Amino acid sequence: MGTIQEQRRSDQEIGMPFFLKIKKRRNYIMMKKVVVVIKPEKLTDVKHILEAHKVSGLMISNIMGYGNQKGFTQKYRGNELNSNLLPKIKVESVMPEEVVEKVTKDIVNTVRTGEFGDGKIFISPVEEAIRIRTGETGKDAL
Repeated sequence: MGTIQEQRRSDQEIGMPFFLKIKKRRNYIMMKKVVVVIKPEKLTDVKHILEAHKVSGLMISNIMGYGNQKGFTQKYRGNELNSNLLPKIKVESVMPEEVVEKVTKDIVNTVRTGEFGDGKIFISPVEEAIRIRTGETGKDAL
């Protein structure tokens, strides 16, 4: 496929904007973005699963939120405080489509306790990935 710089040069020669060239390419391997929202104590388990499936990159964020749990009540200096936001961890990773089912099954089987607050997994398509340093695209950029 060549580097991005080579693609840009050839695109400029034929007058086609670079971003349209990316959209026209359809011979790439489908990728998926997997977002996992879990309890903080389950992060190590999820990281081990991603490593076991050779998923090479991930982003981790501390977040606050609620779903069916609806928060909790606690006492602070004699007063009851209601908090409807609970600490969660969001793990995001882009991976080849062929490993998504195995990864998500393993995460569900490992993280599930059957209680409210176990978390959620969101999966969405990724059209393209570009490694800025090298210009690699598609699966090679992961």
